[in-house]
Amino acid sequence: MKKRTQEPESPKKSGLSEFNVDIKSIKNPNVLLQPKAEKSSWNIAFIVVTLLSFITRYYKINEPNQVVFDEVHFGKFASYYLRRTFYFDVHPPLGRLIVALVGYLVGYDGHFDFENIGDSYIDNKVPYIRLRSGIALFGALIPPVVFLIMKNMRFSLPTAILVAAMTIFDNGLVTQSRLILLDNMLILFCFCTILFWVKFWNERKNPFTPKWWINLTLTGVFLGCTLGVKLVGLLVIALVGIATLIDLWGLLDINRKPYALSINRFWQHFGARALCLIAIPLSLYLSFFAIHFHILKYSGPGDGFMSPRFQRSLQGSEIVKLSVAVPYYANITIKHKDTDVYLHSHPHRYPLRYKDQRVSSQGQQVTGYPYADENNVWFVIPKPHNKYADKMVSYVQVGDLVRFRHIKTDSYLITHDVASPLMSTNMEMTTQAKSMDPNRYDETLWRVELLAGGDKTGVIRSRGQHLRFVNYVHNVAIYSHISKLPEWGFKQQEVNGEKKIMDRLNVWTIETVQHETIKNEAETAAEEAEELKKILPKVKKMNFFSKYIELQGVMLSQNNALTKPHPYQSRPQSWPVLTRGISFWENKETEQQIYLLGNPFTYFISLIVYISYCSIWIVDRLLEHRGINQLYTKVRIWWDRTAGFLFIGYLLHYLPFFIMGRSLFLHHYLPASIFGFMIVGALFEFIFLYVFIPQETEKKSITTKENKVIYQAQIPKYYWIIIGVVSLITFGIFIYFSPIIYGFKFSSHDQLVSRKWLKTWDLQFTS
Repeated sequence: MKKRTQEPESPKKSGLSEFNVDIKSIKNPNVLLQPKAEKSSWNIAFIVVTLLSFITRYYKINEPNQVVFDEVHFGKFASYYLRRTFYFDVHPPLGRLIVALVGYLVGYDGHFDFENIGDSYIDNKVPYIRLRSGIALFGALIPPVVFLIMKNMRFSLPTAILVAAMTIFDNGLVTQSRLILLDNMLILFCFCTILFWVKFWNERKNPFTPKWWINLTLTGVFLGCTLGVKLVGLLVIALVGIATLIDLWGLLDINRKPYALSINRFWQHFGARALCLIAIPLSLYLSFFAIHFHILKYSGPGDGFMSPRFQRSLQGSEIVKLSVAVPYYANITIKHKDTDVYLHSHPHRYPLRYKDQRVSSQGQQVTGYPYADENNVWFVIPKPHNKYADKMVSYVQVGDLVRFRHIKTDSYLITHDVASPLMSTNMEMTTQAKSMDPNRYDETLWRVELLAGGDKTGVIRSRGQHLRFVNYVHNVAIYSHISKLPEWGFKQQEVNGEKKIMDRLNVWTIETVQHETIKNEAETAAEEAEELKKILPKVKKMNFFSKYIELQGVMLSQNNALTKPHPYQSRPQSWPVLTRGISFWENKETEQQIYLLGNPFTYFISLIVYISYCSIWIVDRLLEHRGINQLYTKVRIWWDRTAGFLFIGYLLHYLPFFIMGRSLFLHHYLPASIFGFMIVGALFEFIFLYVFIPQETEKKSITTKENKVIYQAQIPKYYWIIIGVVSLITFGIFIYFSPIIYGFKFSSHDQLVSRKWLKTWDLQFTS
């Protein structure tokens, strides 16, 4: 009796997007042809990949013995954790917590501030080798994880070796992995997510088994960890989210007979994915912030980014020690929250005409000045018939209309319908003498507003509240930004009137207060003290979620504000063609440099492959639409689902950067580049094993547990040769550029100059 050969499930039957269909032949579309590779061969290759990865990452990790590039940030943050002083950063805390944990484990006490690139680790007795070694572990694990992804996606062994080689010998990945930076962790967690998602997908026919649950849970764990390092972890969440939606859509298909699910069973699947891919990542993400808040309990350099209410929760905060109620008829200084300049004025006036020929009022200049100065002092006066005028001492309260008199020039702060010097859409800020036109009196009135989320009533406090001052007539807020006035304004910061009241650059604090009541509080009448006690707002304690929401909002706001130009920034369109790198460290005396740059050879191949994939996909769709099937169904499924999954991963980790306004650098492209290497492997396998597979290939049939016949084929020798040649070229280019990876000294200046293949590469000492 003939043994029945079952055909593998078609997509319609399975209802799933099978991105890892095991099809290696286009000659018989009804059987699967797998290139043969013994388990021992995979194990040996994995060991070699791991060893090479560790060697390239740990080689000369002690050099240089100075602070390099963003070690100034992430090393400093680790020091703050170990001192338990609050700081602020635009990234979630997991990566920095790991750096601090490594520091704690290697005996570092947080005494060094990592102030400047080039500061000596030796002189400052920092265990930098152990610190770097702990962080390099994450970078060294990336190639082995990528190798396992290729294996679990059922690529052939030579393809997995090629992709691993491209990852091991990528100059940028090696440079980034050897330093105290966060991208090692981000990339590792990202591809661990992909690995366990693929392993979960391979178990989709065995739902709710222990392996199924473990892989789904670990996918969620690494999703949370990726997002916990940097917010760009949202990109891998989007990739897994798309795959999950396709998965659930297939499970919902009633025509999956005999695999159709009941609606109750479908909801069980939905619940499992919601638990593991939403609840677990979110819980982990929140837990990282809980640990962050628990450790950083003392006041520190990050206080100024947070609200006064948040600052009051920190031990030793100046908000608690120095904050006082602000009385009327007090001398005060007003400080800009974002740029730390004081509201300042001086006798000098605006020019009659600006550079663009616009006419000014020629009024007295009002600017932002970064240093303590007597021209920063203002006298706060209530509007006549103030409701507090009958008190012995009356205090400024939320919603009051006040006037600010500049002490040195005896004039009042005012804005009017004249365009400001640098922003023609905003109003000029100036002052008016006491003998001004009485009809303009209302223009000198400013309404004191408290930011949303603060106390809505009560007395205004110095250092204790974030405020806006809104003009009573024109309804514009006092605004400042980093742009500097020309020479006629002494290069001081512009201050003007902003119509968008809620703009974050309209926020100020009252820094200092001088008043007789404050100087000698003991002499203040008892009844006045009691009155003040009644009107002072009660300070509410902040719970975890209040802190988290505030910090998350500030992180997003400050991240979007990172638009200051940087000499090594680059735009996304330059990354695949590698026209710009990043100078991490330089030694002018010896002409040594560490320069982050990808492997030009692998980047060039990847660029060709991106174009090829899109071209093949489009042409195949056009031919299919015309009824011409150049690809068999299962090959097309593999091309769409396996290579397609990787290509979508690449696009999701690349295209979103085009819409980001912040400063960007080549290292933002590193996760996308690895997806690119995997697409290279997919295209090689498609061309050399699927399309040009020899007519006669040694085959051996086996029967799987599912009773399916699979034909194993010997991998053609020419494919091994192609993989070997490409891998050797990749290695050769890596070695050629290794001096700028490890910061070696070149034997001659000409050798240094020879590494500058493009004029746009910022290699120092080559001119």
